[in-house]
Amino acid sequence: MRRAGFLIASAAAGLLVALGYVYYAQPLCEVWCDAMHTLTVQGAAPAPFRFRLLATFLAEAMPGDARMGMALAHFAVAPAVWVIGWLWLEREVGERQALVGVVLLAAMMLIGYYMYGTALYSLIELGLLALGLLYLQGKSPSIGYALLVIVGTINRETTGLLLLMAAVSAQRHSKLALFAWISTMAALRVALGLGTDGQNVLDILQANLSPSHMLPALLNHAALLPFVALAALGWRSSPPAARRRLAIIGLPYAAAVLVFGYWDEVRLWLPIGLLALPMMVGGQNTISAKSGEG
Repeated sequence: MRRAGFLIASAAAGLLVALGYVYYAQPLCEVWCDAMHTLTVQGAAPAPFRFRLLATFLAEAMPGDARMGMALAHFAVAPAVWVIGWLWLEREVGERQALVGVVLLAAMMLIGYYMYGTALYSLIELGLLALGLLYLQGKSPSIGYALLVIVGTINRETTGLLLLMAAVSAQRHSKLALFAWISTMAALRVALGLGTDGQNVLDILQANLSPSHMLPALLNHAALLPFVALAALGWRSSPPAARRRLAIIGLPYAAAVLVFGYWDEVRLWLPIGLLALPMMVGGQNTISAKSGEG
């Protein structure tokens, strides 16, 4: 398959993800998502949703009402995200294995849609993280990475993961990226106000420990076990830089998810899934090699 074929196949995987949103995720979040979209446009949404502007205004730029705008935005964004993911993985594991990786990522995304639902800002976040990984593979100037951090922060606060990625892979970008992140976070709060805090850590913990959240969390995470197994199988054979990146970034992120996240939201693990793709591809190679020996 020529390189153009791999790019087309990756874009097709993104289109499949967009279809998954329309059929699975959007029906799960009609009333709440429509209301939060309206509140964000009006500047009246609680924190942290009031600061997640990029996805909201991208949907506003699309024709139709908010629901149609969100759907069209997914079809515009998802193919680009998967192409960017393939371009990054191509340099890590090669063309063919990169396609395996983006297909695995699409599978994780579809599971997230089916099990809980995933917002547009999570999809954009995934694309920005993949773009950051691609950017860090080259020798581009720090200003470009800082601009990526600014865009990411307007999308979702967890794009601060870009800072950890720079610290691990290219420390020359770290200072300017940190300045861009802090400045953007501060500017958003000055411009929009702090607002009402919609999430309290103690309330989140209480909800997570309740049976109504605990049982779905266990069932939802069971669907991710095959991906964990693949990553474990491919750990030793994956590039050392990929293992180091996942270990250094994954541990603090996992701690943040356990403290600040709702445990039944499997979408929260998508950034870790992205970073673990080289290991998952290695696991798939290990299985294929053992099958060939048999």
